Amino acid sequence: MKHMQCLKEIIDRSVSKGWVVSNVFGLFRCRYTDPKHDWLTMREFQALHEHHFSNEKLNVIKDIFLFSSFTGLSYQEVYTLRPANIITGNRSRTELLMMKITTKAQ
Repeated sequence: MKHMQCLKEIIDRSVSKGWVVSNVFGLFRCRYTDPKHDWLTMREFQALHEHHFSNEKLNVIKDIFLFSSFTGLSYQEVYTLRPANIITGNRSRTELLMMKITTKAQ
């Protein structure tokens, strides 16, 4: 629906500048509202971290989700992560060195 709202604005400008004769979206009403996100709290993250599933696959998925949440990596970036990406940086800190897929930044 957001795309339709943007398209309607473009057509409105085109009509006002005389580039288009009439607005075909004139009667169309865009009712787009930004979605409300419920972010997890630290307490909820802690509860999820401490929870153990009976199915080992679910525990792995949980660990990947928690890792992604705290590092900001997407699923694709976690999937392509290799041991070579894990380095020991300054002051003996463990760091990730990889190219971000979306921004191509290191």
